[in-house]
Amino acid sequence: MYIKYPNLELLEYKLRLALADNYPRLEFEVEMFPQTWSSTALGFGGIGGQAITTAYTTVFHETYHDIHAVFFSNQLAYIVKKSNEAFDADLLTRNMADVGKAVAKYEIYSINC
Repeated sequence: MYIKYPNLELLEYKLRLALADNYPRLEFEVEMFPQTWSSTALGFGGIGGQAITTAYTTVFHETYHDIHAVFFSNQLAYIVKKSNEAFDADLLTRNMADVGKAVAKYEIYSINC
C-alpha cells in the first residue's frame, strides 16, 4: 500500500498563514505518522466513501507559544492552544481524534482554519 507523503513546506506555509495575525514569532517541531480511518473523509467527518483509508497525520508543535496544529493528509484539521493529557496521550500513541471528537476531548482553539 502506497501512502502519499505530505508536503511539509506547504503545511508549514498554511500554518504560518493561519497563525500570522496573532503570533509574529513562530518556531516549529513536526511529527508525522500514518493513521487509518474508516472513511475517505479521514478525520474530518462528513461525506466520504466507506473504505478503510490510511493517510499521514502531521502534528506541528509551535514551541515558542506551545501551540499544536494537526493536519490530516494535506489539510489543517484543528489547532490546540494548550495541550491536555488526552492530547498528549493520543500523540504518544499516534492516534489523533477526528475533528468531531477533538472539540471536547482536546479543548481545541480552532477548527479547519
